[in-house]
Amino acid sequence: MRSLRARVATALFILLTAVGVAAVVAAYFVVESEPDELLDDQLRQIAMNVGDEARPLPPMNPPIDRDDEILVVIRDSAGALIRRSDADVDLPPVAETGFSDVVVGKVAWRAYALRTSDRLIQIAQRQETRDELAAEIAFQTVLPIALLIPLSWLVLGVLITRLFRPLDHLTEELREAHAERNAPLSTEGLPSEVVPLVEEVNGLLARQNELLELRKRFVSDAAHQLRTPLTALQLQVGNLSRAPGAHAVASEIAEIRQGILRMARLTSQLLDLARAEAPDDPDAAPATDLAPALRQIIETVLPLANEREIDLGVTSEIAARLRCREQDLTAALTNVIDNAVRYTPSGGRVDVASEVVGDAVEVTVRDTGPGVATAELERVFERFVRAGRATSGGAGLGLAIVRAAAARSGMEVRLENAENPTGLSVTIRASLAPAS
Repeated sequence: MRSLRARVATALFILLTAVGVAAVVAAYFVVESEPDELLDDQLRQIAMNVGDEARPLPPMNPPIDRDDEILVVIRDSAGALIRRSDADVDLPPVAETGFSDVVVGKVAWRAYALRTSDRLIQIAQRQETRDELAAEIAFQTVLPIALLIPLSWLVLGVLITRLFRPLDHLTEELREAHAERNAPLSTEGLPSEVVPLVEEVNGLLARQNELLELRKRFVSDAAHQLRTPLTALQLQVGNLSRAPGAHAVASEIAEIRQGILRMARLTSQLLDLARAEAPDDPDAAPATDLAPALRQIIETVLPLANEREIDLGVTSEIAARLRCREQDLTAALTNVIDNAVRYTPSGGRVDVASEVVGDAVEVTVRDTGPGVATAELERVFERFVRAGRATSGGAGLGLAIVRAAAARSGMEVRLENAENPTGLSVTIRASLAPAS
């Protein structure tokens, strides 16, 4: 197991060293050969122009560029011209030996003068030629380095990808893991700096699994321990209502019965909310047929609708397979339709419609109840919030269950106030499952 810091430092050291060596070698071979031709031409020109007598220049291959010519001017001790290599250019005489910058006919020259006891020898070269040579050498020196920079980026990207591949695998493992993961994350191949973090995450996952298991047992035990005595109370109240003299306290018995029913409903909703907020079950089927699930939900809520004289019906139905858990879809739609029936006044309507919209299906439940104030449309998803629709005796948990179940299966819930007639429109949107 190696340190990530050491791996990165070693990789960068090797990369930078390789790039530097390659750049130096390339620059050396490019620049080393460039001045040869110019310097060779200068040697030939100086050789042909040495001495007091002019010599005809022999044919040269390649011919010398006029801009690359070396100007030679020789004078005697009195300053009289003995000879010059170019009849069109005459350098002014100077008094001392040394370098100087001279302009002749708007052309700048770099000159060197050598004064002896009987001669003044001046050698000059065009300044433009010297500048072009310097610029070309500088460009060819920089070019290999400039070409190696993007190559080093590419190599560095490959190195970083390989070095961080164990972290990518760890990230993918975490992304694909469900909440009830039992197997610890693997530390094989991970950098030494990351191993303590992964070990702490494994400890956290283990503690989370313990808490989830406790929660499961609590929900299961609560379902049995709470529902059993409430069912017994309902039976006892039923027996009490048939006892001799029960008609004298009939109103009190009815109130007790309603209280028990509300308590049973609240208990059921609390357990449903706990299940909806529990981690996703990886063994549950990830797709659900909408039509049979919707029919079963309507059959469940229909007795309550008949009791309240509500016209509950499906205005449009489609056969579609949705990408969500059946228990989550059932919990969400059951509570939405149940809420609509409970909050709609007697004689009203609750319509259920479904349609395909793009790559998803939207199921809309619309009632003719009082609606919800615009400012409270988001708050009604919170627990025990009943907003302005408080005439049904509910506990304000229905939409909290809807949101929790929808979130667990990746569904979306949208609330809107309807007009003509007034009421509330609740839309649940779920993606279509891929064809099998």
